[in-house]
Amino acid sequence: MARGVSTGLWAIALQWARLGSAALLLLLAARFLSLAEIGLFAVVFAPVRAAHMALRGAVIDAGVVLCHHQRLRSAAWVLALAAGGGMSLAAFAGSAIIGGDKAAVLTALAALPFLGALGTLPEARLRRRLRIRLLAMRAMVANGLALCVAAVGMMAGWGVWALVAFSLISTTLASALALALLPSLPRVWPRRHDLMRVWHHLWPLALRDLVAGAPLPLLQVAVGAFAGLPAAGAFQIAARFAAVLDGLFVAPMRYVALPLVAHESARTARFLTVLGQAGVVAGGLFPLAYGLAPILLPWVIGQPHTAAVLPLVPAFCLLGALGAVAMPFVQGATVLGRTDLAVFRAGLILGMAAAFGALMAPFGDPAMAVWALCAAAALANLWFATRMLRAGLAARAQDVITALAPGLGLAGLILCVLHGAWLGVFSLAVLGGLTLRQRKDMP
Repeated sequence: MARGVSTGLWAIALQWARLGSAALLLLLAARFLSLAEIGLFAVVFAPVRAAHMALRGAVIDAGVVLCHHQRLRSAAWVLALAAGGGMSLAAFAGSAIIGGDKAAVLTALAALPFLGALGTLPEARLRRRLRIRLLAMRAMVANGLALCVAAVGMMAGWGVWALVAFSLISTTLASALALALLPSLPRVWPRRHDLMRVWHHLWPLALRDLVAGAPLPLLQVAVGAFAGLPAAGAFQIAARFAAVLDGLFVAPMRYVALPLVAHESARTARFLTVLGQAGVVAGGLFPLAYGLAPILLPWVIGQPHTAAVLPLVPAFCLLGALGAVAMPFVQGATVLGRTDLAVFRAGLILGMAAAFGALMAPFGDPAMAVWALCAAAALANLWFATRMLRAGLAARAQDVITALAPGLGLAGLILCVLHGAWLGVFSLAVLGGLTLRQRKDMP
């Protein structure tokens, strides 16, 4: 029991080590860099990071499941390095096409996928052995040292290159430490059968992560193209603000939700419990962040950037709340073996966000792009929840609404207190109606 609690705490520390450094980097960048410099880095970094994170997540998940044999580990290693090297070469080739300052930044960042691929298999083996403490300490060291270098660079006037240095140093150190903790160099050349076996397991995972992680990077690039680099910088700050909230408060729930829903006994009751908790977090955290943003942002990022970032905060907070509420359904899809539904949901969000964003692109307003993504996420979540209830969660729609009612009521209360917003009044009215209905249904 004590070991399980310790593992859970270290898992939370791992998330906080990664997102804490991201939050501090955001704070420093907002203080020392212009919105145009932040936007330049964000536009160039977005597609590179999306490809890198898809490869990293796929190799780690495949490594945890498959790599119990030396030949399979060698096959995964070869495929990871080949894919990472191919992505790096593609990014390097892209830098020759775009030209200007973006080309120089992309040339420097092109090495990221290959550098990250070096550490994926050792990290997968560490996760397979539940060495979460080592992973957390590795993240603290790599991100901490990279953050120190970036801070010195920003104060020395490096500009956007301070952010480039952080990305390269943190990725290089993370891979080097993973290899030092658990060397995973291939000892035998994998056979074609082993390569194909790992490949068939790897590419659906990579596609899942790429589709799921694509909407925001695509919007980031689109905002930079249609609204300019300062708008892209504001978009990046608002996105990081919401990502830090998600990582600190929603991501730790994912570690708890999966084992709870995985139990076959009383699965429906456990699922509704997790859904209710996610609803309370979504209904309390994101409306509170939205309400306090005008007070917090000038202190966090400075008054000059606040005017550009503040209009984006409501949409990003709604997007974070939609993601938090969808989390129990996504974990339920994993437990029931219906990841195809989760991938289709991600594809729906990507397709609808692209369509809605294209309609709003002529207006040149970054906030409208995020609202379009919120609309896509809401519609996709509604479809996904309906399908998951039929796929094996065995919960009624009324039970789902009732589980979410406390979170909806909390959101309404916060909005009423902080803004007197009509949405808060509506939420409280819905909560009251649900409460009366539940009392009427009680024997």
